[in-house]
Amino acid sequence: MARTALAPLAPTAFASLSRTALRTLTRTALGALTLAALGLAAATPAAATQRSLSAPEARPFAAIGRIAYVDAPAPGGAICSGVLVAPDLVLTALHCVLPATGAPQPGTIRFAVGWRDGRAAAILRGAEVIPPRERWNAITDLALLRLAAPVPATLAIPLPIAAPARPGETLSLVGWRRDAPEAPVRDDACRVETVVPRMAGLGCEVVSGNSGAPMMTRGPAGWEIRAITVATSRTPEGRARALASDPPADLRAVMAAATASLRE
Repeated sequence: MARTALAPLAPTAFASLSRTALRTLTRTALGALTLAALGLAAATPAAATQRSLSAPEARPFAAIGRIAYVDAPAPGGAICSGVLVAPDLVLTALHCVLPATGAPQPGTIRFAVGWRDGRAAAILRGAEVIPPRERWNAITDLALLRLAAPVPATLAIPLPIAAPARPGETLSLVGWRRDAPEAPVRDDACRVETVVPRMAGLGCEVVSGNSGAPMMTRGPAGWEIRAITVATSRTPEGRARALASDPPADLRAVMAAATASLRE
């Protein structure tokens, strides 16, 4: 098997991959990986199967918002994607909410809900960054952003977390792009090709800004989150594809507690 080539997720202070994670990835068919930050790295060429959503098409995905450090980033400015999992909790990639200093500054983060053509239905500030307890690596590159105020149910309903992705399934990505920040994009061609513990390799390309975007399926009650986009990779043949991670148990517990409190 080809040697696995790994690069840190610049420009954040991303810790090097743990040896265990590296061995796990090397033993699988993920092949030679080059990980690149999708939220804060340089913009990348357009993914062929992503399409911009019109305002009516975007309404079912109101829970999927844009993460930035300014209210209205210009094309090319650093952005990420995130998905509302409780009225005041956003699930995203950790490298999207941890600055290069390594010290979270949640008050500088904006989560825009219902953004379209230069306007958002609401822009909320962050109040707390909740990282996983595990050592940061490509698989654990996830975090929860607690908002300073809950998103009203009239604007967006949080999406539930479902079972992890399975090989052979086709998932849908909905998120934001750094090179076209004015509308969300959708890609329904994300077939799960490879699964290792808590990470899936999918046969769709992802670009800068897609970090934190949910990979979803439509269940009986509506859209469900199956994994969160964290990086891009290349197979030994040079084909690009997405890497998406499943939230660890401690982050799932925070989400479950928040959901339970709503039912009390």
